[in-house]
Amino acid sequence: MAAITAVLARFPRDVITAITHPVTGLPSKKDWLPTVKEVFEAGHEIYAPILENEARLKRIKEQVEMREREERGERPTMAQLKAKYGDNWGIGEPEKPIEPKAQAPSIDQLRHHYAHYDLGLKPKEYPQKSEEEPSSGLPD
Repeated sequence: MAAITAVLARFPRDVITAITHPVTGLPSKKDWLPTVKEVFEAGHEIYAPILENEARLKRIKEQVEMREREERGERPTMAQLKAKYGDNWGIGEPEKPIEPKAQAPSIDQLRHHYAHYDLGLKPKEYPQKSEEEPSSGLPD
């Protein structure tokens, strides 16, 4: 029951009333107590049109304000337009800065790093070839 209460607490009072109403809500649609998931889904089903309407009203308000500003002769500045639409005016993908590719450190940089952190870099010593040793048949 606590989980259902926690889910309901995330919604406005009108949505909670619609979910729990004995005639039109979940109690009229279920034979037994609803699961947490059913309460969650019912809440979003009821709340989605409310959110869409609020967004619609906000867009209408912005459009009316914009028209009133235009009628008064006010125009947005370039900075305001770039803040609203971005540098590329909303056309295409935003340009990503090219990141420089990391280069592998040189042997001198590795020696310094290993010496600085006392990691004990000991370069491999290759034996000197003598002319008396038979060739392995592999190219040098």
